[in-house]
Amino acid sequence: TLVVRVDSAVPSGTLIYNAVAITDTSGLTDTDEITTPVETRADLAVAKADDPDPAIVGTLLTYTLVVTNNGPSVAWNVVVTDTLPPEVAFVSATPTPDSGPNPLVWNLGNLAVGETRRLTVTVRVLVTTTDVFTNAVVVGSDTPDDNPDNNQDEEPTTPLVPGLELTKDVAPGEAVRNMPFTYTIRITNTGQVTFDPLVLTDTLPADFHYVVGSGNPADPDLIAEPTLVWANLGPLAPGQSITVTFAVTATPGITGTYWNVALVGGEYPGGVLTDTDDAPIVIADPRIALDKHLAGFDTDELAPNYVTFTIAITNIGVSTIDVLPLVDQYDPYYLSFVTAEPYPNEDADDGLLTWYDLTGPAPYGFGQNLDPGDSFLITVVFRVVHDITTTVNTAIVTAPIDVYNNPANEPSDAETIVNVPTVIELLYFRIGGVNGREVRLEWATAIEIDTFGFWLYRAPVADFAQATPVAFVEARGSGATYAYTDVVPEDGLWWYWLKEIDTRMNGTIYGPQSISVGAASLRYRIYLPLIMRGNPEHSQPRSSRVIAIRPALEDSMQVALPARPRIHRYRRPPQR
Repeated sequence: TLVVRVDSAVPSGTLIYNAVAITDTSGLTDTDEITTPVETRADLAVAKADDPDPAIVGTLLTYTLVVTNNGPSVAWNVVVTDTLPPEVAFVSATPTPDSGPNPLVWNLGNLAVGETRRLTVTVRVLVTTTDVFTNAVVVGSDTPDDNPDNNQDEEPTTPLVPGLELTKDVAPGEAVRNMPFTYTIRITNTGQVTFDPLVLTDTLPADFHYVVGSGNPADPDLIAEPTLVWANLGPLAPGQSITVTFAVTATPGITGTYWNVALVGGEYPGGVLTDTDDAPIVIADPRIALDKHLAGFDTDELAPNYVTFTIAITNIGVSTIDVLPLVDQYDPYYLSFVTAEPYPNEDADDGLLTWYDLTGPAPYGFGQNLDPGDSFLITVVFRVVHDITTTVNTAIVTAPIDVYNNPANEPSDAETIVNVPTVIELLYFRIGGVNGREVRLEWATAIEIDTFGFWLYRAPVADFAQATPVAFVEARGSGATYAYTDVVPEDGLWWYWLKEIDTRMNGTIYGPQSISVGAASLRYRIYLPLIMRGNPEHSQPRSSRVIAIRPALEDSMQVALPARPRIHRYRRPPQR
């Protein structure tokens, strides 16, 4: 048995001829030969590695490809093909590929048994990458390979994705000029890489001014309005956040909606990631609402009649009101001021009530500023001095000022009053006395408004419908006293009424008062004996007549009599 090794460099298809001859001692010879074709085999293997893994997006990533001929033959015309994933961009390769950049192809020539070649590829991971990506490489040659499983390799790479989020808001969302309002900026690292440095830039609207000393965690490194810059708020590791607050005021004279823009830039190995946000704020004037309401009025016959108003003043703005004047306009022909809560500084009852500042101390104010959302409620009472057909009462807030010295609006509200009558205030209506059939009637007034005069009515029964007028007395004005003497047509019980007549000829009835006149006014009637002289035939018995006593029917104007009436008897004079 003879074992030989075919040289690895023998090309495939080569015929190997082997001949053998044998000779013995006797000179006998024999020969044989065999032809063996050569078949080459080359077990090529490729392995790939990446570095770093995970890789930060935007940074360089290096692939290392190792190609090895495990034999047993020379690998002829070896070719390596590397296909890059779409998540990377080619930067360089060593050795320089014969074609590319994607796929990258190297023609390595022949590779001896046991020979190894090392290839490197440098790429940049695209910043848009978010998921794992894979690089695939394949190796081949002209030499048959009876182990193709190791002719290719794939290398997955995990990207490290940066994330940076900026949110911005402002409180309050509405402000007045000169009133500080606060912006809040929150920066969060939502990714997988650290940012350092972390730069924040805030651009203020025109006519906005940074309040120095208000910044937290610090004032900006650069204050060049409208630009504010915090040069480095980092490092900011994954999952961390930082909050920046600062105050701003607006220049007097501007109103409207203004947007403030903030921009954060975080530097990381793959570059700079930015995010931005803005926040609107409304710059407005202080605002007040006024609502005047007719709370009530009375129209009864008892004087005086009153009208009550309520005035509600509400702060519907965002700043506190510091000065709050109010005037209340009314027609003094119809109304006369009585009182108010709080009481006005000017109460001349000339048609204009004035409060200098309702935020001032009592009794002319509420003793406090009017905060946003709060209300002041003023109550005003008037007396009706003339019959009201229609009159208008108007409340006006004049020249209000907030705590930032901004003028507020001047709201007004009017309340219309219709059909409220006036009345007299009658002190008394009475029977002053009786003399025979003469009855003295007396009355007095405390207040007379639009009073034309008075009718007196009389009836024999307590029913005004059956009464007849007996006299008209002209009005003399408030505080007057009146008297009239009536002569009744006959004795008896009489009833009297007083009817006030106003300038519109409307009447108001008072009473009744009743009085007994003549004999009917006596509680008792006394019947005295009748003495007859002359004809004895017509003389009366000696005994006296009995006095008959009956109760009177009337209750008023009673006549006082002795408790026990005396009986008068007649005595005959002694004869001489």
